[in-house]
Amino acid sequence: MKTDRITKFLMLLIAAGLWANVMYRPAAIAQSKDKDTAQAEVRAHKFVLVDENDKQRAVISTDKANPLIALYDQNQKIRVGLNAHKDGPGLLMYDAEGKQQMAVFADKNGPGIIITDEKGKIQFNAP
Repeated sequence: MKTDRITKFLMLLIAAGLWANVMYRPAAIAQSKDKDTAQAEVRAHKFVLVDENDKQRAVISTDKANPLIALYDQNQKIRVGLNAHKDGPGLLMYDAEGKQQMAVFADKNGPGIIITDEKGKIQFNAP
Protein backbone atom coordinates (compact mmCIF):
# COMPACT_ATOMS: atom_id res chain seq x y z
CA MET A 1 0.00 0.00 0.00
CA LYS A 2 2.79 2.41 0.85
CA THR A 3 4.29 1.88 -2.64
CA ASP A 4 0.94 2.78 -4.24
CA ARG A 5 0.82 6.02 -2.25
CA ILE A 6 4.39 6.94 -3.32
CA THR A 7 3.58 6.12 -6.95
CA LYS A 8 0.43 8.27 -6.82
CA PHE A 9 2.37 11.11 -5.22
CA LEU A 10 5.09 10.95 -7.92
CA MET A 11 2.43 10.85 -10.67
CA LEU A 12 0.82 13.91 -9.11
CA LEU A 13 4.17 15.75 -9.08
CA ILE A 14 4.80 14.89 -12.73
CA ALA A 15 1.30 16.03 -13.71
CA ALA A 16 1.76 19.28 -11.78
CA GLY A 17 5.09 19.87 -13.52
CA LEU A 18 3.57 19.29 -16.96
CA TRP A 19 0.65 21.57 -16.15
CA ALA A 20 3.00 24.32 -14.95
CA ASN A 21 5.05 23.99 -18.15
CA VAL A 22 1.95 24.31 -20.34
CA MET A 23 0.70 27.30 -18.36
CA TYR A 24 4.08 29.06 -18.22
CA ARG A 25 5.14 28.58 -21.87
CA PRO A 26 2.63 31.04 -23.47
CA ALA A 27 3.64 33.70 -20.95
CA ALA A 28 7.33 33.15 -21.74
CA ILE A 29 6.67 33.40 -25.50
CA ALA A 30 4.64 36.59 -25.06
CA GLN A 31 7.32 38.08 -22.84
CA SER A 32 10.09 37.37 -25.38
CA LYS A 33 8.14 39.31 -28.03
CA ASP A 34 7.79 42.31 -25.72
CA LYS A 35 10.08 45.17 -26.80
CA ASP A 36 10.67 46.13 -23.16
CA THR A 37 12.72 42.95 -22.64
CA ALA A 38 15.52 44.11 -24.96
CA GLN A 39 18.95 44.25 -23.43
CA ALA A 40 20.27 47.75 -22.85
CA GLU A 41 23.79 46.53 -23.61
CA VAL A 42 25.37 43.39 -25.02
CA ARG A 43 29.08 42.85 -24.39
CA ALA A 44 31.29 40.34 -26.18
CA HIS A 45 34.70 40.04 -27.80
CA LYS A 46 33.25 38.82 -31.07
CA PHE A 47 29.91 38.65 -32.88
CA VAL A 48 29.43 36.37 -35.88
CA LEU A 49 26.37 36.83 -38.09
CA VAL A 50 25.37 33.75 -40.11
CA ASP A 51 22.84 33.27 -42.88
CA GLU A 52 20.02 30.72 -43.05
CA ASN A 53 22.57 28.08 -44.13
CA ASP A 54 24.76 28.80 -41.08
CA LYS A 55 27.45 30.41 -43.26
CA GLN A 56 29.42 33.29 -41.80
CA ARG A 57 28.34 36.56 -43.42
CA ALA A 58 29.59 39.24 -41.01
CA VAL A 59 31.95 39.51 -38.06
CA ILE A 60 32.39 42.27 -35.53
CA SER A 61 35.47 41.64 -33.45
CA THR A 62 38.47 43.20 -31.83
CA ASP A 63 42.02 42.14 -31.22
CA LYS A 64 44.29 43.77 -28.63
CA ALA A 65 44.06 47.22 -30.19
CA ASN A 66 41.87 47.26 -33.30
CA PRO A 67 38.13 46.81 -33.72
CA LEU A 68 37.10 45.26 -37.05
CA ILE A 69 33.93 44.74 -39.04
CA ALA A 70 34.18 42.20 -41.86
CA LEU A 71 31.49 41.37 -44.44
CA TYR A 72 31.55 38.09 -46.37
CA ASP A 73 29.86 37.00 -49.60
CA GLN A 74 27.74 33.86 -50.08
CA ASN A 75 30.97 31.85 -50.63
CA GLN A 76 32.34 33.05 -47.28
CA LYS A 77 35.04 35.16 -48.94
CA ILE A 78 35.75 38.48 -47.26
CA ARG A 79 34.51 41.36 -49.42
CA VAL A 80 34.63 44.40 -47.12
CA GLY A 81 36.64 45.21 -44.03
CA LEU A 82 36.37 48.26 -41.82
CA ASN A 83 38.89 48.81 -39.05
CA ALA A 84 39.84 51.45 -36.54
CA HIS A 85 43.60 50.92 -36.33
CA LYS A 86 45.51 52.95 -33.75
CA ASP A 87 47.16 54.93 -36.59
CA GLY A 88 43.81 55.64 -38.29
CA PRO A 89 40.70 54.07 -39.76
CA GLY A 90 40.62 52.01 -42.93
CA LEU A 91 38.09 50.64 -45.39
CA LEU A 92 39.26 47.63 -47.40
CA MET A 93 37.48 46.03 -50.35
CA TYR A 94 38.24 42.60 -51.77
CA ASP A 95 37.49 40.78 -55.02
CA ALA A 96 35.61 37.46 -55.29
CA GLU A 97 38.84 35.57 -54.57
CA GLY A 98 39.44 37.49 -51.34
CA LYS A 99 42.31 39.59 -52.71
CA GLN A 100 42.42 43.20 -51.56
CA GLN A 101 41.52 45.54 -54.44
CA MET A 102 41.01 48.88 -52.74
CA ALA A 103 41.99 50.58 -49.50
CA VAL A 104 40.75 53.92 -48.24
CA PHE A 105 42.47 55.09 -45.10
CA ALA A 106 43.39 58.05 -42.93
CA ASP A 107 46.59 58.01 -40.90
CA LYS A 108 49.00 60.52 -39.36
CA ASN A 109 50.07 61.56 -42.88
CA GLY A 110 46.48 62.26 -43.97
CA PRO A 111 43.92 60.41 -46.05
CA GLY A 112 44.78 58.04 -48.86
CA ILE A 113 43.41 55.59 -51.36
CA ILE A 114 45.05 52.66 -53.11
CA ILE A 115 43.46 50.66 -55.93
CA THR A 116 45.07 47.49 -57.28
CA ASP A 117 44.31 45.14 -60.15
CA GLU A 118 43.57 41.41 -59.81
CA LYS A 119 47.31 40.67 -59.70
CA GLY A 120 47.92 43.11 -56.84
CA LYS A 121 49.62 45.74 -59.02
CA ILE A 122 48.84 49.30 -57.88
CA GLN A 123 46.69 51.08 -60.46
CA PHE A 124 45.95 54.21 -58.45
CA ASN A 125 47.55 55.69 -55.36
CA ALA A 126 46.62 59.02 -53.80
CA PRO A 127 48.00 61.19 -52.46
